Amino acid sequence: MRLLALSIACDIHALNIPCVLNYLVKTLGVSEEQKNTWNCHWVARGFAALEARLAAENEADLFFHGKQPTLADICLISQLFNARRFDGNPTAYLALVHIERNCRAVEAFRQVAPERQPDAA
Repeated sequence: MRLLALSIACDIHALNIPCVLNYLVKTLGVSEEQKNTWNCHWVARGFAALEARLAAENEADLFFHGKQPTLADICLISQLFNARRFDGNPTAYLALVHIERNCRAVEAFRQVAPERQPDAA
């Protein structure tokens, strides 16, 4: 579970935080379209690795590991939100979308959903 959480936080999230994306645009001069393409590339690469790991472990539970959410599930939700926000299409990652659907059925996840945060726009 910690490996999955750290993979999401360090390999996916770290590349799409505002200071990195702002650096691409303001310092390197990339366009919004190029920024989104860059972001989608790294998100897709991270999601593919997560999907492969889940397939190798034959996980078919509600969440990453079992019937209860873990830190890995918490980390995943915001990255699926970010993927969509930057024109990514995470629907190809069936296991991740399955986990997301199950997380969103949990009241605690609904209350803190990224789109419900005042700075989500």
